[in-house]
Amino acid sequence: MKNSDWLKNKDLEYKKKVLHFADISTLDLVEKFGTPIYVISEQIIRKRYRDLKKLLDSVYKKNQIYFAV
Repeated sequence: MKNSDWLKNKDLEYKKKVLHFADISTLDLVEKFGTPIYVISEQIIRKRYRDLKKLLDSVYKKNQIYFAV
């Protein structure tokens, strides 16, 4: 996997030499909220949950996923 592919998998992308997370400039995030900052994407969490749930459902009849940050 190329570095650029890995970044897109994490919802990260460089645009005009600025790192963007979920289509938002990280420079804008820093300007608005300061540093240090921890940013998560609800969209990514939901997608990974669905993927994991689908896999678990195919193996285990009864399962539950609990999420914490």
